[in-house]
Amino acid sequence: MAALPLLCLSCVENDTSFKEYQRVAKGVGIYSMASSQNRMALQPVDMALRLAILDAEAEAQRNPQTGVRPALTAVTVDHENIFQLFFGRNDRTTLETMADGQYKLTFARPVQVEESVMCRGSIVVSTGGKLLAETDASSPWTVTLGSDFRVLVYSGGDYDIWTEASLTARTMAIHRADAAIYRITVLGAAASFEAGSVFVSDWDAHFDLTPPTGAEGLAFSKIEDRTFGFAGQASGPSAYTIDNATPVVLDYRLTDGRYYSSQQIVGGKEEASFEGTNPNYPSNEVSIEWALSSQGRYLVQTIRYNGYTWSNR
Repeated sequence: MAALPLLCLSCVENDTSFKEYQRVAKGVGIYSMASSQNRMALQPVDMALRLAILDAEAEAQRNPQTGVRPALTAVTVDHENIFQLFFGRNDRTTLETMADGQYKLTFARPVQVEESVMCRGSIVVSTGGKLLAETDASSPWTVTLGSDFRVLVYSGGDYDIWTEASLTARTMAIHRADAAIYRITVLGAAASFEAGSVFVSDWDAHFDLTPPTGAEGLAFSKIEDRTFGFAGQASGPSAYTIDNATPVVLDYRLTDGRYYSSQQIVGGKEEASFEGTNPNYPSNEVSIEWALSSQGRYLVQTIRYNGYTWSNR
């Protein structure tokens, strides 16, 4: 989603549309900072959720006679290896089973996890020996980042330029909040694009994920090719700046989000803002609404900024 400016420009078909888009371009910049910061903070959680779906599918394939289930790296659905689907083919990603229900994922080289963010390094997911569907607020899955963990954010251009950021966090946790909701909590996510930089985030995020009806247990075979709900709010100092002096404090909100996989939003409203004012920005807030066209053939974006509206409808 951080690649939205390029996505929007690809929809600008004529000079009139381009002039209309220019009126909201500053707002798109605000959105890009906030959504990119949020994506960076949630990448390890995304990896843990993929592991949870893989774990649930392995459990669903447990042999009732022998009690044996397939190894997580060997789970297949319709002849497709799900570990490779989630964590990259031929990318040398490894999964190590540790004591007390812990799993260590190591990305030996950057693994692309969505169209504008990649990651590399290692994380440890602590499950307590439970499926994610068996957790509650008192016994969540948690994620610990290795000192080598890095997020790579797409910077645009014709040469596939990626900017690397370090990432640490005080808390990264997921638990089942009720029969239909999984709650994600990230506290103190500190991302920085340069060692020793003063532009370091302190990002808190709280989101709820709602699986498709009938797929509350998260098994891949129940989720495949279906949409899920995602909504919540995140805020804090970011790894970005608009005054070249201090980290810009951002707020990001997602209402009624609908996603097809973790990569593609197909519905909902995103809002982003920064704290205070800046002479380069006539307004400090922007909203973007997403919906499929009436025939379901393309994704409609409606951007509202500083009293102007642009849409590819």
